[in-house]
Amino acid sequence: MIVNPYYFEYLARMAFAPYTSALVKIKEFSWRAVMLGLFLGAIFALGNTYLGLKVGMTVSASIPAAVISMAVLRLARKSTILENNMVQTIASAGEAMAAGMIFTLPSLLLLGDNPSFFRMFILAVLGGLLGVLMMVPLRHSLMVEEHGKLPFPEGLACAEILKTRGNTQGKALLTLWGLLIGICSKVAMGIFHLWAEIATWSLGGMKLMLDTTPALLGVGYIIGRRYAFVLFAGGAFAWWGIVPLLKYGLPPSHIEENWALTLRYIGVGAVAASGLLSLIRLIPLLHRSLKGQMGTLITDLFHHEGKARTSLDLPLFWVIGATFLLLIFGWLIPQVGLNAFSLLLVLLLGFFFVALTSVTVGIVGSSSNPASGMILSTLLIATLLFSWLGWTEKMYLLMAMSMGCVIGTAITMAGATSQDLKTGMLLGATPRLQQVATLLGVFIPAAMIAITLSLLHRTYTFGSEELPAPQAMLMALVVEGVIEGNLPLPLVIVGAIFALGVELLGVRSLPFALGLYLPLPTTTAIGIGGAMSHFFKGEGVLVGSGLIAGDALTGIAIALLTLTGIISSQTVPFAYPTLIAYSVLLVLFGWLVARRQKS
Repeated sequence: MIVNPYYFEYLARMAFAPYTSALVKIKEFSWRAVMLGLFLGAIFALGNTYLGLKVGMTVSASIPAAVISMAVLRLARKSTILENNMVQTIASAGEAMAAGMIFTLPSLLLLGDNPSFFRMFILAVLGGLLGVLMMVPLRHSLMVEEHGKLPFPEGLACAEILKTRGNTQGKALLTLWGLLIGICSKVAMGIFHLWAEIATWSLGGMKLMLDTTPALLGVGYIIGRRYAFVLFAGGAFAWWGIVPLLKYGLPPSHIEENWALTLRYIGVGAVAASGLLSLIRLIPLLHRSLKGQMGTLITDLFHHEGKARTSLDLPLFWVIGATFLLLIFGWLIPQVGLNAFSLLLVLLLGFFFVALTSVTVGIVGSSSNPASGMILSTLLIATLLFSWLGWTEKMYLLMAMSMGCVIGTAITMAGATSQDLKTGMLLGATPRLQQVATLLGVFIPAAMIAITLSLLHRTYTFGSEELPAPQAMLMALVVEGVIEGNLPLPLVIVGAIFALGVELLGVRSLPFALGLYLPLPTTTAIGIGGAMSHFFKGEGVLVGSGLIAGDALTGIAIALLTLTGIISSQTVPFAYPTLIAYSVLLVLFGWLVARRQKS
């Protein structure tokens, strides 16, 4: 029998890590781990930026990054499990930055602002760094004191993946195959125009539409059958139920402009209500998790002497000092667009929602974390306060949105950091080194995403069929409506009632509400991906991650080529080759997953 040489290393660390600095000196914060993590973080940041603007959600980078790091670092001499953990820690920061930035920054563009690269970069960096720093004081209470009570599902899953370091080559190949298929498919559609990206046909006067991009197939598989089907149900209800009713009483010349805007406001109400219901549902769990923790929290922060390496966090003095320096920095730079009052709200609301999301992801996981509901709550509080103070000019509307950018990025970064620190705790990593690595992982994604947002908006325009940017559109509508006092409350209330009705049926309303808001081709494609996850239960998550990355990176390259005039942006009409090509994509996806499952 061949014994994995890392198996005994892992057992030793698990047995002695809670009590001593280390049984053996194991490399953790190495340059190769940091550089690989930064590279993967940039890749997943770009992929999730494109994906989030298209469907309003992102996918976790931790597990794909862990698998890739194990395959790559096996080529290096004496790589360790803690180096692999460091890679996925930094890489997941890129995905978290993308989630926070795409939910909020495009709203500035939609509100008529034209933020510079420097402004978008600074807002994102402020939010990312604050999210990590504000989460540091909570680590011991949530990871150690609540161990066994808060499962942190993604963190636990990533730790289990990292333990299987001897069997990674086949898994990495699955991701690479998905990447290759995604690139080839996107090139065929976007550069050579061999088939249409969106297939449309009519059936009895009703439009049937399908987005054939590979990324959406991967998303549907990753989020699973239940969420994918609920999201599709929301889209079907909106486009085959609400829209025909709205069209019935409107003259032909007003149909398009009226039903599209009406549906958006209904979606706003549904998403806002579902986010609020998600938070209310978690109150008893949050109360039990945080009750009696504050005394232990303060004691642990001020007493580091004699602590094991696996219990060391960034010193409290540095955390508090860096937090206030960042806020002062944001106040002194006029391009940021935040005054002293808004920065005070960033501090108070930021810490509250960072604590809330850190506990929430420990209970339900990052994929079910109602981050959009928290960001909407932040914006509603800010805009209502601004209105009460009489700040109703456009500059204050943009200020509220800028504040939402900072807090939104802090929320998503805190959620990802919590999962990573839980993975590190299970593997015997040094929390302080993980926290430093996450802080380092903020800067490159912030810069690349800011450039990508400008590029995509100039090429496709946010809110278009190619890039609906649903979350950003929703945020912009809410902020503008509250500040200017023209939010159509009856439509918003209708959406909230729909969300409540879905909850009464025993179904989580957040994916349904998002389906109300998204274009029908998008929800249909995600529903097909969910069906694939039902029939093929192998390691399709890795293939799906590859599809998303390949599609997204190629889409960004096509946007750059289109903007520079190298290729044309022409589209092709729907024809049978579109369905044939999509069928081939489904067959390839299913074959890869089934083949891996059989082996």
